[in-house]
Amino acid sequence: MRCTIAQRLVEARQTIPHFYLAGDVETDRMLKLREDANAAATKGADGAPVCKISINDFLVKAFALALQAVPTANAAWANDRILRFKHSDIGIAVAVEGGLMTPVLGEAETKSILAIATEARLLADRAPARQLNS
Repeated sequence: MRCTIAQRLVEARQTIPHFYLAGDVETDRMLKLREDANAAATKGADGAPVCKISINDFLVKAFALALQAVPTANAAWANDRILRFKHSDIGIAVAVEGGLMTPVLGEAETKSILAIATEARLLADRAPARQLNS
């Protein structure tokens, strides 16, 4: 698996046009919102939130909305043309034995933060067992 990951990363770097963005983001309000949401979340029998929202869940939503705001970035190079996508499908890296898997949260721009958190957790739980399609 690690060999395949390395080959694909090299191939992508050599054959797909890349661009890089850098910026600073003030996250105090997002962190407070996350803290408040998790404090107010439905609790299980053990008193812990049934679904805990992570910073990654906010980032998935932000990236999905950014791709909608800049549709030219929501595209992929396909040899002789550029494919533009209507929806923002966001891949999340999940560590599994022997490497990484990247399940995809489809149409992330249409989902709430809680829906993203719930689906991301489900995909992360299924990834190690290689059960992403079930």
